[in-house]
Amino acid sequence: SLYKGFEILANIEIEKEKEKESESSNPSEPLYSSFYDSELAKSNGDAGYLRFVKFLFGENGTGRPFRKVLAMTDQIGYEQYTELRQISTDNKVKLLDTVKSLENYTKKTYSSFYLTLNNWLKPKSDVR
Repeated sequence: SLYKGFEILANIEIEKEKEKESESSNPSEPLYSSFYDSELAKSNGDAGYLRFVKFLFGENGTGRPFRKVLAMTDQIGYEQYTELRQISTDNKVKLLDTVKSLENYTKKTYSSFYLTLNNWLKPKSDVR
């Protein structure tokens, strides 16, 4: 009877693994969004960009997607991300903290995610 108990547990674990595989391999549903999924493919596994996308979609301390920035036009593709990452490094500003600040900013409504973040990462004297 002890052996049968282990066998039942093993079968349950196998079924759970098959369910996870079938959920993650459903090609009709985008993992994040069709735009970010295609940009992730272009990034060739860049861990920084993956972390950025996960941050936008809920791995950000709030447990929810950043709806305000995701609703803006001009979302941030991989090439734009590399530019923004360089600007943040040059100006010693944390990129993800700036995104979080932009999401929580209530004084003004912005339309372009890329251009707004580009300006927010620069010193005030360099802003267009």
